[in-house]
Amino acid sequence: KTMEVHSNEIARDVKETLRKLKAAQYTAAHPGEVCPAKWNDGAKTIAPSFDLVGKI
Repeated sequence: KTMEVHSNEIARDVKETLRKLKAAQYTAAHPGEVCPAKWNDGAKTIAPSFDLVGKI
């Protein structure tokens, strides 16, 4: 889940909002998978694991 609050003086990036929406939809449809930072539709996802701590 995500939430952003911007003042009127700060620009918004619609592409970033859509990317986050697609990531939320993807993870809802694919339990057990995680979209890493800067993930885009069609990119690889990861399965959360303690082995990944400090490596991502």
